[in-house]
Amino acid sequence: MAADLITSAELATAYGSDFIEAMADRDRDGTSDAGVVSNAISAASEIVRSHFRKAMSDADVTGLSSAKRLTEQLAYVHLRKLTPSTLDASVDVIEERAMDYLRRVSRGEVDVADSADSVTETALTTSSTQSSSVYARGFAIDSSNSSTQALKQAGMSGY
Repeated sequence: MAADLITSAELATAYGSDFIEAMADRDRDGTSDAGVVSNAISAASEIVRSHFRKAMSDADVTGLSSAKRLTEQLAYVHLRKLTPSTLDASVDVIEERAMDYLRRVSRGEVDVADSADSVTETALTTSSTQSSSVYARGFAIDSSNSSTQALKQAGMSGY
């Protein structure tokens, strides 16, 4: 198996360490459960590699910022799906847009060498908001759940 495309530190930088830790706390005992984040990263890395392999060598994929960003997005989706109480339509939108982009990579419709900036916000945008949710990096957060409490503790404004 190839090395993961991102580290847990990179995922934490993208979405906030407290938020990622809260998502990885499956038994809700206040600590991240072993292997949850690394499994999400590994699964996301393999999905991204499988699509990029059709366009370039595996070695080239490793340093590609668009591949890293897509891996962050899919690992995030994986973690959110482990916690059904945090799911909303924005999770599906992020996943659908990331997978659509990967399918276009597989079909050769995207020049992956030039795609680093175009993918950065592609899977992060959503078209609607809900009054009970706050959007951060393109995803909705239910203000009553523990992940939002983690964001508040991290000092992120608006939560």
